[in-house]
Amino acid sequence: NSSYTVTTKPWKIYLYSTASTGNDTKSFTATSIAGTVDIFLVGGGGGGGTGGKGSYTVSGTTYNMFTGGAGGGGGNTTTKTGISLTTGTAYSITIGGGGAGGSMGTRGSTGATTSAFSNSATGGTGGYGKSTVGTGTGSGGKGGNGGSSGAGAAGGAGVYAFGSSSIDSTRYGGGGGGGAGKDNGVAGTAGAGGASGGAAGGTYGAVGNNGTANTGGGGGGGGGRDWAENGYDGGRGGSGVVIIKNNS
Repeated sequence: NSSYTVTTKPWKIYLYSTASTGNDTKSFTATSIAGTVDIFLVGGGGGGGTGGKGSYTVSGTTYNMFTGGAGGGGGNTTTKTGISLTTGTAYSITIGGGGAGGSMGTRGSTGATTSAFSNSATGGTGGYGKSTVGTGTGSGGKGGNGGSSGAGAAGGAGVYAFGSSSIDSTRYGGGGGGGAGKDNGVAGTAGAGGASGGAAGGTYGAVGNNGTANTGGGGGGGGGRDWAENGYDGGRGGSGVVIIKNNS
């Protein structure tokens, strides 16, 4: 709910969420915009999941494994061009919050939808267990398990606003990395978050990291836990964003 004065092209306006959790609704009023605008919307990132306990057998020998959780998916994106705004009209803008991380074996929550000017972008889905990764612009990484030597997989990369790094060097909607697991007593590494705002998975024995606010980054999967049915909690997804620019 701020005032912006733009007098020369090119210009762009970012509408950020300031809410620590949940959606953030703002009002945008165009007092004098010549021509049309383009918009880029990003939904909230999905929350990271929690892993658990399992085993696998090789050549008749059974090994214990304690898995990390799968990462949350990055928020989905929507780009629309040539939108006409009516001068003096107050438009309601909702910036979707990130989904909560999974806890005690539950799935991470889906990120909320971002909406502006009769358009919307849905949130990424949450990670669940070690292998059901969150989906979205960038998919979450699988949690570490016996088949991956305990290492969590990296989250998928996000996309540039309006499809060009010349507009903004940030990638939006990166997936969260998978949490670290343990394979036959040896802890693996956590998966990296997808560029730019996807969160890294939790190291073994630690919770997943939170996605970066205002990028729609997915939350990292929680790290594994010794001798427990459920791993550590997944991280929260990052809030989405609305970007408005002049139509060239």
